[in-house]
Amino acid sequence: MIPLLADSNEAVRLWAAAHCLEFALEPGAPVLEKFAVGPFGDLRATAAITLWLWREGALNVREGAGATSPSVGAWYARDHRGCETPVRIVHNISKRVDEADRELLKLLAMKADDSEFVTIRIDEADPRWPEVARWVAEQNPVDIYWTEFTNEEVAAARWVRLFTDWMHGYPQPEDDYAELTYGATGCGKCAVGRVQRAPFRLKGEPRWGRRGIFQLFWVYSEFFVRPEVWKEVFRPLGVEARPVLNRKGTQELRTVVQLVANEQVSVATADLLHAICPVCGERKYLPHRRGPFPSLLAEPGSHYVKTTQWFGDGGEAFQETVISNALMRALVAHAARGAKGWPVADADMKRVDPTVKAFGGT
Repeated sequence: MIPLLADSNEAVRLWAAAHCLEFALEPGAPVLEKFAVGPFGDLRATAAITLWLWREGALNVREGAGATSPSVGAWYARDHRGCETPVRIVHNISKRVDEADRELLKLLAMKADDSEFVTIRIDEADPRWPEVARWVAEQNPVDIYWTEFTNEEVAAARWVRLFTDWMHGYPQPEDDYAELTYGATGCGKCAVGRVQRAPFRLKGEPRWGRRGIFQLFWVYSEFFVRPEVWKEVFRPLGVEARPVLNRKGTQELRTVVQLVANEQVSVATADLLHAICPVCGERKYLPHRRGPFPSLLAEPGSHYVKTTQWFGDGGEAFQETVISNALMRALVAHAARGAKGWPVADADMKRVDPTVKAFGGT
């Protein structure tokens, strides 16, 4: 697999790098990261999504969707009318194909051009899915899957997990940013328990374009926004911000701030897979990406909070960020490009915030 990372075909290099995530982080991840910051296009988008889903536990490469994916019928979301509707699990499957693969895809009426590298997109509700799932389990392609929610489903959620579709750059300096930013906090093996002690550093001012929010590679607990987005969207709802520095740590950047969560909330973990670190004994959960995010065990007192639980795999660890319906609605109204919401499963709460309404509410 590793020799394919040097293949002359860019699509083949990307495919091989995704497979390398299963058994050899180096040099697979750097190949994907290079694509993710390369020229705009399908390869850049695919690499960025692959890296994001891999760190969130939703990249299915080794075991195959047919062996690990439950039926879509097991998950439901409540729409804007209060009705329960099936949640869509969507797969983006990529593989270097041979003639047998092409014949199967032809029988299933799946479009496949003449190139050696083919990508297909399919919903688990599609009647062809069982046969495709068997093919995935046998052939071991790259299978990127996610839960797809409608705007109405996101709008109806009282709380949502915040994420972004723009991963922009790395914390600086790359070799020792963790020591500079977190000090001696957290486990040296699994990274659980890190506490930020100093501002993050970036190479320079972000090239925002029309975007308003981003995350850094390697740093999945934190979000960075334009100062005006913080002032107009987050600050009115009580969310604080801290400065971001240049690479040398000598100057505050003018066009970016980091959001600060001053509260943590626990989530239901009964259905989440986890591992226990052999060094610190702390528990880390594989990120949940099928259906709504696990329900909150208590009502947060603020609009922007982090989970008490840590998520991730291997040496990565992060806390998920959960925001209120009111804050998500404010982001939508501001048209802060890059901000995405993943509905949190509803549950009986101790207290209801009367200011939290669906988008467009009065």
